[in-house]
Amino acid sequence: MSAPRQLKSLLLLVLGFGVFLISDHVREYSHDHWPFELHLHPLLLCMIAGLLVSNTSPHRVEFTRILEQISPPIYLAFFTLTGISIQLDVLAVSWHLALILFAVRLVGIFLGTYAGGWIAGDPPLHRSIGWMSFVTQAGIGIGLAREIATGFPQWGEEVATLLIAVIVFNQLIGPPLMKWSIIMTKECRARASTPAFDGVMDAVIFGSAAGPSWILAHRLEAHGWNIKLATLDDHVPPKDTDSTIEIIRLSEISEESFESLKLSHADAIITLLADEENLQICQLNYDKFGIERMVVRLAESGTDIAPFRELDALVVEPRNAMVSLLEHFVLSPTSTSMLMGFEPDEN
Repeated sequence: MSAPRQLKSLLLLVLGFGVFLISDHVREYSHDHWPFELHLHPLLLCMIAGLLVSNTSPHRVEFTRILEQISPPIYLAFFTLTGISIQLDVLAVSWHLALILFAVRLVGIFLGTYAGGWIAGDPPLHRSIGWMSFVTQAGIGIGLAREIATGFPQWGEEVATLLIAVIVFNQLIGPPLMKWSIIMTKECRARASTPAFDGVMDAVIFGSAAGPSWILAHRLEAHGWNIKLATLDDHVPPKDTDSTIEIIRLSEISEESFESLKLSHADAIITLLADEENLQICQLNYDKFGIERMVVRLAESGTDIAPFRELDALVVEPRNAMVSLLEHFVLSPTSTSMLMGFEPDEN
């Protein structure tokens, strides 16, 4: 970890500890000088601060990265102290009560999410399985349980032990239910496994059998790539005897047509079709074939590129690309000409 990152991590730890000190100070000061006691709960303050930074700050990525680096020892200390504080004798007597509370909570979550989904007009499937996403509990629930133990020393430890037992049950069953609900709604977008590299660079170009797609295929072939040109055109020109480019006509964009392309060793996919078809190709590849390098040439300016970025595709917007190319020709004509494959005297 670099020195600036270490300093930021230290400041974040000091700030987090300072929230607790300030909360205690405000509570004591208000109790002594005001007619009421003001309690700024540090747990809620930190939750709100994290929510604001994660959703409104331009530094949220760095903030998240720092938290991931400094959180393991904090989690270790927190959960170790929590485990030590559990009264096993109380748990041995009241475990059946913890199961009852666990079941009552599940029923409450189901009724609440089903009613809310019905009012909002959600599909029946979403209403019936929405509760699965809200079962898991962890740090916040344990923190509140410890607050009860601290605030009510006479009986707080017993209640905290009972609540922590319920949280453990929820933590055991919650994540599998969450994953199951995502699979049932078909919203699981895990990338398929990446094909193994066979020592030869292979690419599949989706586009027309003429024009930019054909020119790109020949340019990549000149660099030693094995090229397949997949097209939806009705007419496919005969294979050039001097070229190794394989032209394949597809009747549609589907998983079956993809399998006919034999993508097990493909290293790149380039799409130069209509934007809707380009997105369909990227989604199919992401879900079923896992080829990491996807390059998309947008057909229309102003197309939303966010869906392509979510699938880890590299997007080329023609208008911006042309402006950038002209800029490089003006600023560095010789190197740009060499990059484009021109001889300097061809300008």
